Amino acid sequence: MDMQTAKPILIIAKPGLMRNSLVSYLRAFIPHQSILVTGDLTKTLQMIKATNPQLVLVDSDLTEHEMVSIIQHLRAEQPTARTIALVESLEQQELCLAIGATHALLKGFLDEQLQAAVLQSIGQTV
Repeated sequence: MDMQTAKPILIIAKPGLMRNSLVSYLRAFIPHQSILVTGDLTKTLQMIKATNPQLVLVDSDLTEHEMVSIIQHLRAEQPTARTIALVESLEQQELCLAIGATHALLKGFLDEQLQAAVLQSIGQTV
């Protein structure tokens, strides 16, 4: 699929360093990909429906309830979308995978794992 017509990547994280870092990180290795950001649960659910993203990154700076709601909503509304949850603990990792996240990556080990997960999710090779 052409990058100009590709479905967007949606980053769901509260405003701040992590969200800004994720945007910069993604732009570094997929510069022409459309990247959308939000940190609000209601707006997130609306954006998922309106944009049909191919990939959603969910940061654990959201509450666990918000993370669970987003992943479950995404599985129900956009089952072909891939989901990468950035988690703080093994328990969060297990929970996110159990409810349908494609990947659940521990934040302390992100660099190569995140790049590989993103590229796999959008159909590119590392």
